[in-house]
Amino acid sequence: MTSASLDSSAPEPLYHQLRIDLLKRIESAEFAPGDRIPTEMELCEEYDVSRTTARQALQLLADDEVLIRARRRGTIVSPTWRSTAPSDELHLVISDSYREEEIRSAVPHDRNVTIRVVAYDEMRPFLLKAAAEGIAPDVAMIDHVWVAEFASMHMIHSLHALDTTWAAATLQADIHPAVASGYLFESELYAIPEEVNLSGIWYDTLALFELGAAIPSTWEDLIVVATALKELDTDRFPVAMPGGETARETTTYCIAALLASNGAAIIDRDVLLDSAAAIASLRFLRTLVENGLVSPSVVEADWLESPRKLGAGEAAITFGGSYETEHIARGIGQPVESLSERFVFRPFPAGPDGAEATVIGGMGYAIFKQAADPHSALDLVKSITAPDRLNARSVRHGTISPTGAAGSLGTADPSFIGSGGHILESATTRPVVPTYAPVTKQIQRMVQSVISGSIRPAAAAERTAEFIGAVTELPVVHR
Repeated sequence: MTSASLDSSAPEPLYHQLRIDLLKRIESAEFAPGDRIPTEMELCEEYDVSRTTARQALQLLADDEVLIRARRRGTIVSPTWRSTAPSDELHLVISDSYREEEIRSAVPHDRNVTIRVVAYDEMRPFLLKAAAEGIAPDVAMIDHVWVAEFASMHMIHSLHALDTTWAAATLQADIHPAVASGYLFESELYAIPEEVNLSGIWYDTLALFELGAAIPSTWEDLIVVATALKELDTDRFPVAMPGGETARETTTYCIAALLASNGAAIIDRDVLLDSAAAIASLRFLRTLVENGLVSPSVVEADWLESPRKLGAGEAAITFGGSYETEHIARGIGQPVESLSERFVFRPFPAGPDGAEATVIGGMGYAIFKQAADPHSALDLVKSITAPDRLNARSVRHGTISPTGAAGSLGTADPSFIGSGGHILESATTRPVVPTYAPVTKQIQRMVQSVISGSIRPAAAAERTAEFIGAVTELPVVHR
């Protein structure tokens, strides 16, 4: 074994090459479980690398629980380590069964891929449990708000580390910058998005046309239009929305955009939720309920209730996401392709202290550290996220393709949304923090308590901000 096994001109960092080479030596039984492996200095001499490179390689193997590093004893192969030499089979976990056939058509014929479907609401706990038990899949779909958590726990691979050249090129040419930001952690790409989701408001243009009203551009306009709709049909609530824990992430998704439309935020380096702009946003929600425009029962509604009501004609304005197209189309009994004939999707209108705003979301494919052959897993991800496939998929399902450089979102912007690139100018993201799970739970509880009237908006904002500060260890700004 000589330094010739490492190639300084290759796109993969030397520490990654050294890690792979050491793993091969362990798998070949040159170093058995319990054996001491060469020290950092010995590796420097053997491979002609710096001590930093040697240390990074050893630390990655320790993070993967292949090695145990202990003072005085040195570095040994974990006594419980068992070879995970590459097999022909790759394990992929996805969130919806309808994706399975599409994905299989994109998988090369020489690949043996086992696909398992896990519902979105069960996905995160499923993956955390599988990783803890050492049986994580090779590849899985993850929500981009989990990227920081999974990356900080060393559960998933940096795609830059697996293929620096490809990852850099993908960021530059194939993923819109505003979209890519949600899949980065410490400036490295950890997942490839399948589609772009945006939070905003759906409008039934037929109902607005009969009213002679334009699409609202401000909160005040929204209240005026909703009030007029209420006067036409006093038995119905014209606005539907996700309102609490039952709707889960869709609640956070919408409230983050509502806050942004008034110049407020949950987190931006510091916790900013306890601000006058944020409190005004919560008061706006409460006003919708008090004026009879939103039903108090939305606190018990799941995330599908709003698109169902819109499609069934039971509501004319709904807070939600661009990903709800198929549910709306199903409710009205029309194909997705004709959705724009009646419905439009727009960012949240401007609050008194802000401008129209939306929040970016979406699921992406990540490669787990427990993958037996991460480079084969990466080849699979490259196949199923090829730009042509993602653009074609967006046409079939009425979603937004993530592909395209800074000027656009590829060639498949759905007609119901207008210019995706224009909407992204007002886009923000949900908090990118490793402790996102308890943060979003508390946000949902805050919204639920405000809508139900169990706590005043100012108190709800202050209490939630303090909780978020405690779990994230970020300073709380009161203003």
